[in-house]
Amino acid sequence: MNTRNHSPLSRTLRSAFFLVRIVAPFVWTAVVGALQLIAMAVIALWSGVPSALERMANEWLDRAVLAGWPSLYAPQLYYFFYVIGFGMVVVGWVLCSYLTVFLVGWLIF
Repeated sequence: MNTRNHSPLSRTLRSAFFLVRIVAPFVWTAVVGALQLIAMAVIALWSGVPSALERMANEWLDRAVLAGWPSLYAPQLYYFFYVIGFGMVVVGWVLCSYLTVFLVGWLIF
C-alpha cells in the first residue's frame, strides 16, 4: 500500500511531464518533415517546378519498379507520383509562406 499522499498539483505536473515525453518525438518528426517539405519546395522553385517534378516522379517510379511494382502500370504510376510531388511542393510553399509571415511578424512586433 502506498502511504504517500500526492497533491493534485503534483499528479498533474507528473502527468503533463509524461505527456510531453510521449508527444515530443512525434512533434519533432513533424517539424523535421515540415522543414524538409519547405526545402523541397524552395529547391523546386529554383530549379524549375516541371523539371523538379519530373525528376521526383522518375526517382519514385524507379524505386517502385525495383521494389517489384509491375512495369505494365508504370505510366499511370508516373502520373500518380507527379501529382503527389506537385501536392508536396504546394504544401511546402504554403508552409514556407506561413513560416515567413510568422517570422516577419515576430521580428517586427
